[in-house]
Amino acid sequence: MKYLTPLSFAVSALLFLTIPSAAQPGKVEIFTSIDGRFTIALPEKPISYAHITPERYTNEFGGEYTWQLKDATISVKFAQMDQEGYFSELAYPNLLQEFKERVLKGLKAKEISEKSFELGRYRARTFDFESSTIQGQGRVFMKGVRYYVLTGTTGKGTPGTLDLIAKIFDTFTVTKAQPRLSDELRKKIDATEAAVLPQETVAKKERSDAYDDNLKGPVKTVTEESESLSGLGVDYEKSIDSITEFNKRGDKIKEIEFSGNGIPRDVVSYGYIDGVRAQKSTPVNFTNRNLFTVVGKNDPVSPKAPDPRYDVKFIYKYVNGKISELQTIGNNGIRGTRRVFSYNENVREDLTYDGNDIPNQKSHYLLDEKGNEIERISFEVRPNQPKRDAQRYPVKYNSYDEMGNWTERTTYEIVIENGKQTERPMYKEFRTITYYL
Repeated sequence: MKYLTPLSFAVSALLFLTIPSAAQPGKVEIFTSIDGRFTIALPEKPISYAHITPERYTNEFGGEYTWQLKDATISVKFAQMDQEGYFSELAYPNLLQEFKERVLKGLKAKEISEKSFELGRYRARTFDFESSTIQGQGRVFMKGVRYYVLTGTTGKGTPGTLDLIAKIFDTFTVTKAQPRLSDELRKKIDATEAAVLPQETVAKKERSDAYDDNLKGPVKTVTEESESLSGLGVDYEKSIDSITEFNKRGDKIKEIEFSGNGIPRDVVSYGYIDGVRAQKSTPVNFTNRNLFTVVGKNDPVSPKAPDPRYDVKFIYKYVNGKISELQTIGNNGIRGTRRVFSYNENVREDLTYDGNDIPNQKSHYLLDEKGNEIERISFEVRPNQPKRDAQRYPVKYNSYDEMGNWTERTTYEIVIENGKQTERPMYKEFRTITYYL
């Protein structure tokens, strides 16, 4: 069983206002979140949405919607881990308890009652709470890589409102992911006013982005999809991961990044700023979307004000035509991760350091004669983590296109079953590649 990824959970401060509902009397509105894959009987337009991005030591992404009704404030938070950080079912009781306690701590409330139940394949817990000024109900749902937290609050002593909150929560349902990019999502992407970075510079990076990614031929676009094979059920159907556009030289121009549920998250523009390769991201979501960054206690002080022209710069080094180092630098001058690459026959080593030059990740990639990865070996190199055996992930290729680029591959994990070592499929990856004529 894989180790649990550390949880990061921020409870937003709620405003307990009493304002009229925008809904018409007698009309039941249904809110549907494509991003969160859920429906609930609430107004079609929440008052706010906060986006959750992967933080420094976690790999969660999602969002939180908030509604202010006549006598209650309701929020629905959804979040999802990546495939290597899914929740063990044996840990569900402890995790549900942890989520509940953090809600109570954030609201400075005490629990009145609770009970466990299930919603389809989701384990869940509902609990009532109160403080000196408020009362309310919370519900937590968890399955595989996803969890939901519903919170409803009202003023102390408001008659009938707790029953109303419970009835609203009873309408909450989880829907399936969209397997392909829908027309609705394409319109969202097209309506995004993404930044455009300059493509010309005196000295371009030594090799093209396509070359660094081992792409062959005059690549124009690459669409990547993935499908879990690890038994997580409805949490990971086949979904789109990214769409990348290249210029004729082979450098990236634009990339549309998707959340793990196949929903567009950001449009990333690539180019050159002051002669250095750079990128800038534009979110694809509600117009009132609020992005935030979690800052740790030991983070360095910014040496300069952020440069609005870009988000990140990339400093490349090459040895004998192969990338040997990639340093990222934020638009405030703070150094980010640094990746160091070394090569030995058919093995490529990838060692990543954080912004303080502390080892963070290390992998060995075994390559075939075409330069494709046929096995990834992961090592624990973080100084404060217990040492563990290297983890092996074989990769097998199912198909190639006419240019020799792979179009489908499967990644496996090495496990012990009935006392024997075996390869268990984890996930499939798919690529659709178009080329310049």
